[in-house]
Amino acid sequence: MNYIWIMIIVTLAAIVIAYQLVDCQDQVKPDATPVPPAGLASAIEAAVTEPPVSNKIPQEDNNVPIPSVVRQSRAANRHSGALSASAPSGGEAAPVHQPLASLDELVKIAYHAKEEQNAALAFNTFLQALKLYPESIAAPYFVIEIGNLLKAQGAYDAAINLFSEGRNLPAMLQNSMLDQEFVHNIAYLRIAKNVLLERTIGSIPLHQIPADVLAEINHEFAEWSVME
Repeated sequence: MNYIWIMIIVTLAAIVIAYQLVDCQDQVKPDATPVPPAGLASAIEAAVTEPPVSNKIPQEDNNVPIPSVVRQSRAANRHSGALSASAPSGGEAAPVHQPLASLDELVKIAYHAKEEQNAALAFNTFLQALKLYPESIAAPYFVIEIGNLLKAQGAYDAAINLFSEGRNLPAMLQNSMLDQEFVHNIAYLRIAKNVLLERTIGSIPLHQIPADVLAEINHEFAEWSVME
């Protein structure tokens, strides 16, 4: 009889413990957006040393999918001339007014500046959006935009560092395809940088690389892609 009571008590205790474990798992279940690693914003800022010095805006890569928050803001921007900050004459960057702009406002400003060929304002605004909202699903696309602007200036080291740090963004943890795109960007930029150094050309903007040199870069990248 005592043995039966002991078994009943043990069973009840096991049930209570099981419920407690389930409850604890529910509390820590990662339903919310992942929190960016500590220091990520500082690392991103450190990766990019200077804003672009010219207003050469690179062409968009239409193969990269754009998140809805970016698409909606860009569409709204095309139908509205009112922005919370506008580009000054001469292509100089204008500060984004305080209090801190919302993500939607920053996206509108950045893409408007890009369409107006104001690379400095676009660069600064994309960078601010990335620093303020690294947990956003749009954050990786800010990295792409900033990276394209850096490539257009020949700032290969800064672009490589930016894409490397960008792989730590929360949105990247759930997007293996985009992470692979970042890896390819890093590899291509490293190859481009090395080929330019070997040719003693220096870090010229990507769009100014001579055709024969660009062909060599593309050939080496194709070989790397096969070996990956």
